Amino acid sequence: MPKMEILFQIRQNIYKMKNLQKLSDEILSKDGLGDLATANDERESIEIVAFFAKMAEIHNTSVILFLHETPTGDKMRGHLGSECERKCYATISISKNRKEQTHAITPKMFRESADFKPILFEWDTQNKGMITIEGKAKKENENIFDLRDLIEENEEVKHGEFCERVMKKFCVSLSTAKTKITKTLDLNKIEKVELSKRDVRYKLKPILVPQELQQ
Repeated sequence: MPKMEILFQIRQNIYKMKNLQKLSDEILSKDGLGDLATANDERESIEIVAFFAKMAEIHNTSVILFLHETPTGDKMRGHLGSECERKCYATISISKNRKEQTHAITPKMFRESADFKPILFEWDTQNKGMITIEGKAKKENENIFDLRDLIEENEEVKHGEFCERVMKKFCVSLSTAKTKITKTLDLNKIEKVELSKRDVRYKLKPILVPQELQQ
C-alpha cells in the first residue's frame, strides 16, 4: 500500500474512533514508522512527524511512534529518527539481552520530567506472558511464604511428602518444588530436621515476637 494511502487510512481511522468517542484520553501508537518514510529522506521525515504531531494536537491525545535504532543503539535511524528526537516529548529505548533472554525499557531523553528507573522483564512460561523481573521476584517471595501454610503447627513433614504438597499446590515439577523449599529455608521460614540421610523432615520456624510487643 502506498505511503500516502496508509496515512489517509490512519487519519480516517482516527476520525472514526473520535466520532465513536473511543479516542478520548486514549493513546495512539504506530509501530513500524520506518515503513511510512525513507529513513534518510529529510522531506519525507519532516512530513511524517508533522502529520502525527498534527493528529495529536487536533484530537488532544498522545502519540507513541516506534522506530528502530542504529546498530550502535546511540540514536534512532536517519533523518526520520533525528526529526522524531527533535519534536518528541520523550524517547524510550527497548532492548533485548539475548544471552540472558531478558528485555529492558530504558529512558533516553525526557524534556520536562526526571528519568525513570530502567524496567527489566522476561517471558514467563507459567503465565505465558511478559513479567517484570521485579514482579517475578516479588511473586516468588509471596509463593515462598505460602509454603508455611503447607505445614501444620507442631508437625514434622517428611521430605518426599513436603515435595508432593508443594508440587500439588503450585502445579510445578519436582525440581521446582525442591528449589522453593531451599529458598524458604534460606529465608528462615521453615526449619530442616535431618534425622539421617534418608530421613529429612521440615517443620515451622518459630516466629519471634519483639519483646516490646510481648505481654
